[in-house]
Amino acid sequence: MQLKACLSDFWIFRITEDGGDLVCTLAGEDIREAWGHSIIGGRPVDLWGPADGNVVRSRLLRAAREPALIHGRTGITPKAGAGKLAQRLMLPLADDAGKPYGVMGMTIYVYDRHLDRDLPVPVPLYSTVYPCIHLPQGMPET
Repeated sequence: MQLKACLSDFWIFRITEDGGDLVCTLAGEDIREAWGHSIIGGRPVDLWGPADGNVVRSRLLRAAREPALIHGRTGITPKAGAGKLAQRLMLPLADDAGKPYGVMGMTIYVYDRHLDRDLPVPVPLYSTVYPCIHLPQGMPET
């Protein structure tokens, strides 16, 4: 219930059976609106094209396998729409046995939803990686 307010910006990419790619299995309504279509079922190369898609796939797999938190700024230019600024947080997912399962995250898009006009899109795929090994082992004291 704590995530309810964030679900429209929430997404999940799961690692494929062969371990070499990821596929989107969940994407909220704000994501669908920004892209102009549902990205569910899409792989990074399908969504971002070959060059950027391979970088996205590599970063998502790194977040899942290392594991690591990744904060990034980028842009998207969907086939049906103008450029949109995007800021995202990526978090690793593991199955019950601790094996990497995929990545979940949130993306906040910045664009004029009514005009859907072109905005300056930053250099693609700027991100900062925070390996989970550097995080505290337990919950903070309250």
